[in-house]
Amino acid sequence: MNALITYNFGDYLQGHARESLQHAAGRWGCEYVEVTKQIPCRDGIALHPWWQRIVLYEEVVDGYERVITVDGDILIRDDCQSLFDLVPVEHAGIAKFMQPGIAKKCCSAELRTANRYAIELGLKIPPVTSLVNCGLVVSSPKTFLPIVRELVAAGKFVGWTTHGNFDQAIMSTLLYNHGLPEVSLIPWEYHARRAAHRPPKMNAYVYHFSSTEKKPYHYYLNKCQWRTQ
Repeated sequence: MNALITYNFGDYLQGHARESLQHAAGRWGCEYVEVTKQIPCRDGIALHPWWQRIVLYEEVVDGYERVITVDGDILIRDDCQSLFDLVPVEHAGIAKFMQPGIAKKCCSAELRTANRYAIELGLKIPPVTSLVNCGLVVSSPKTFLPIVRELVAAGKFVGWTTHGNFDQAIMSTLLYNHGLPEVSLIPWEYHARRAAHRPPKMNAYVYHFSSTEKKPYHYYLNKCQWRTQ
């Protein structure tokens, strides 16, 4: 059985987004799983929600053959083909951080974060072209667990710091250095970031809304039309 999994900490998920995710799961023949359980701290340190989803991954994917994990600020258009079909079974599917509509300064900030962790972890610094965004990941748990366990180990090493986009910066660094598992790049149309700057009538299959805009992400998300009819 496959699953589409999202994390809803503190009632973060908007009904509009939930509808689109549930609709996608139904079309793709997989279970819809909404995780509300939280792990507030590790080693006496408060965990940011980004770290919580990494720590929870192994538990929530147990029993599934393949999973799609998505952030709560994502909309999936109702004619989007199954993301499982885009990625070979033994691969992880993930989109690059760099894509149309992403400002160069955003890439520079992400690279600085990756540089910091590469140095702290004693690894090679990834080039900007190797940076990924882990707001949407297609994976087979049995092959993806090694990278998740490395992420958890890295969290212990860096003290569960909440500096920047740490989870994807570390993931980019680990994937660049170790290449586990095999990675298939998802076209940006299936994970269009900075969606607040894109038309309300979706011109990509998946919109990922930024939480760093002048207005809350749901202001933009709720104006979007994920249904094509």
